[in-house]
Amino acid sequence: MIKLILRLVLNALCLYALDYFFPTISFSITGLVIGAVALMLLNGIVKPILNILAIPLKIFTMGLFSFVIDVLILWVILTYVPGASMGSILELIIGGILLSIVNSVLSAVLGL
Repeated sequence: MIKLILRLVLNALCLYALDYFFPTISFSITGLVIGAVALMLLNGIVKPILNILAIPLKIFTMGLFSFVIDVLILWVILTYVPGASMGSILELIIGGILLSIVNSVLSAVLGL
């Protein structure tokens, strides 16, 4: 239970950092909470399924396709979560890559 709450708080902090550093990506307070829950659910349920389906593409791109999956997950959050908005595709791509790196580092360090 503590790991679940810690993952939720860290996802909220990652989304807040994206909101802070990128001017066209914005979250309201409720959008930040809903986005953190959605990010946790998408990373826990949808991402493993997409990773299995994308094995041939990951082999072909030597693992770089996992960044595309993370960008797609961030796009879903920014599109469908109320209170979240995006303005630039370039910032979405950079934000998705940064979110992927931060989640990978946190998973490795904290064992989440």
